[in-house]
Amino acid sequence: MRVRNERGVVFLEAAYTIPILLAVLALIVTAGFALYNWTVIQDAARDAARHEALGLGDAQSKAQSELDGMLVGQLQNIQVSRTSEYVRVDIWHESPSFLPGIGVLFGGSPWKLEVPLHVRSEFKREQ
Repeated sequence: MRVRNERGVVFLEAAYTIPILLAVLALIVTAGFALYNWTVIQDAARDAARHEALGLGDAQSKAQSELDGMLVGQLQNIQVSRTSEYVRVDIWHESPSFLPGIGVLFGGSPWKLEVPLHVRSEFKREQ
């Protein structure tokens, strides 16, 4: 038998827990997107640097072809630095987020809905 004063308790508990659960779900999805995108750009940077270090072709075009259609979000920049001994590939990307301010944890802006990612790979040229 329910006491008359406890009628709204279930609604009140749901009102407190549902926003917290949705925020946790958004954080999990954002972390999943960021981890997926970081893995994709890390592999692309490594493959592109290795490609040019072995003399198989241009690192810029290799990185671009590796990333086409693979990323969630907007690719920002691919930069290739060449010396006589090394090839360095840097890739910047902004992964989408569902929580404003989460990018601050990764060095981004509190007002943008993106998580900034930066990856660098460097290989020694084959002689």
